[in-house]
Amino acid sequence: MRHLTVRHTPQQNGVAERMNRTIMEKVRCMLSNTNLPKSFWAEAASTACFLINRSPSVAIEKKTPQEVWSGNPANYSDLKIFGCPAYAHVDNGKLEPRSIKCVFLGYKAGVKGYKLWCPENRKVVISRDVVFYETAMIPNLSLKDSSNKENQKEVEHQINTESTPQAITKIENRVAYSPQYSIAKNRTRREIKPPKKYAEADLVAYALNVAEDIDANQEPSNYSEAVSCEDSEKWMFAMQEEMESLHKNRTWDLVKLPKGKKVVRCKWVFKKKEGTLGVEEPRYKVRLVAKGYSQILGVDFTDVFSPVGKHSSIRALLGIVAMHDLELEQLDVKTTFLHGELDEDIYMQQPEGFIVSEKEDYVCLLRKSLYVLKQSPRQWYKSKR
Repeated sequence: MRHLTVRHTPQQNGVAERMNRTIMEKVRCMLSNTNLPKSFWAEAASTACFLINRSPSVAIEKKTPQEVWSGNPANYSDLKIFGCPAYAHVDNGKLEPRSIKCVFLGYKAGVKGYKLWCPENRKVVISRDVVFYETAMIPNLSLKDSSNKENQKEVEHQINTESTPQAITKIENRVAYSPQYSIAKNRTRREIKPPKKYAEADLVAYALNVAEDIDANQEPSNYSEAVSCEDSEKWMFAMQEEMESLHKNRTWDLVKLPKGKKVVRCKWVFKKKEGTLGVEEPRYKVRLVAKGYSQILGVDFTDVFSPVGKHSSIRALLGIVAMHDLELEQLDVKTTFLHGELDEDIYMQQPEGFIVSEKEDYVCLLRKSLYVLKQSPRQWYKSKR
């Protein structure tokens, strides 16, 4: 069961708040040690989380969070000092420099390379071939924009600074008779008014939170909530209808998982459509979708492109229909993505609650596409081309 914290009470989520404090303490230390401006706080926080996930913890038997999560020990060979100077290799001409001076900002997720900041180009660089100089830090001035200085020099040369002798004499007299300390004139300051707080806004925010809780109670978020709520019979009937539709369409075959193959997970999505007051009862719709985010490019799918009508084309078509007083018809294809034939072999786990007895270790070899698969829109387009 999900619980939300009360506004302005961070003590209700003490574990997360304490970790936020730990991360920000590391961020302050890293920025102070490297002389980097505060605008790099996000990169410092990302690097701090990277290091925390690879640091042993007593709470998990002196293992690292990464090792507990993935089962693989942490690799410390690629760790570098945050903010140290780094020279990234670049492919320029024969007479151009072979590297550019950067600042090390951390590690790029999902890429075997380092994240660097180039002060000269003022952009982030991702590079694998980098030489680090960890015995010194770049001073503050090296990260500032040099364009302002160049513009300032140009303006100084354009301004005529010659003055007449009479003006010089007046200035010298003023300096001679001026007091040692000048008293600045008091300037009237604008009155700062505290921000107004409207009670209506708080009521609206509270109402939205209550409405969100009501919607969450009406529509289950997973299979366990669906079978344990008040409308469990209706949700089960909707799931059985979905399974019958999938079997009728011959969406998959139950097979043994081949060695070395990866399994794509799936989940149930529940939607309750309210009917018209006094005319129609609520409809309980359930759809089985694949978790497409777990697919791997080049293994589970290759191309995902499928054409989509532009809004300008649709507006032009509607304009032609209106101009010539034509009739326009709209079609809705049910279970659209279930008609596309798959080109790749995708193995999916059996749907929760409908695992075939005596075949618990079997998986679904998909013959037709499912919703949320990466290639589902393209396969539907290819089937109707």
